[in-house]
Amino acid sequence: MITNKKGIKHSQERIENMKASLKGRVVWNKGIPRAEETKRKISEANRGNVPWDKGIKREPFSEETKRKMSNSHKGKTLSEETKKKISKSRLEFHRKNPNFAKKITYVRTEEIKKRSRVARIAEIKRKKGICIPNYNSKACILFEQINKENNWNLQHAENGGEYQIKELGYFVDAIDFKNKIIIEYDEKHHFKNGKLKKEDIVRQKEIEKLYPNFEFIRVRGK
Repeated sequence: MITNKKGIKHSQERIENMKASLKGRVVWNKGIPRAEETKRKISEANRGNVPWDKGIKREPFSEETKRKMSNSHKGKTLSEETKKKISKSRLEFHRKNPNFAKKITYVRTEEIKKRSRVARIAEIKRKKGICIPNYNSKACILFEQINKENNWNLQHAENGGEYQIKELGYFVDAIDFKNKIIIEYDEKHHFKNGKLKKEDIVRQKEIEKLYPNFEFIRVRGK
């Protein structure tokens, strides 16, 4: 007579005995691939079934559970054979579903971009790294000429370092706080089809909003 044992809790000793008895045992179907007909029948049988946990809100994992999950995967590496199988299955999936990737769109808003810049700079500084953006030495020569001609004191990469606008995560090419001047030096890669790129226009508007009393000047590099 078969009785329903659902809900019965085994003692720790019983659990250990079962684990010991199963240790080293190889399952009967290991290495035996399923026939295509079997796969088709399983797929049809499960089609339309609603997962038992659909709509159920779960409590977030505790830090202890997260730690255990993390430790359980440490040191594990996939074999080359497994990597090839995963790669093959993904390629096969995308071959059968060519429009799958087109349905997924990732939109990074300007606010998200700003937060990413600020967070990245903060991370570099926290790790005591050097956070110095690339700069154009020709632009620095030009800024010094402008300083002499107008009696300004533009701060730039070779004169005090490029000023970082912490609120936006931007470094401006040149700035003079006393005379309220901001200058951006635009190389060829800042333009597309002869027009200033959208991201540079957005950047300028954000800076002008933060510094409404400053004159914003753009200089096109050669």
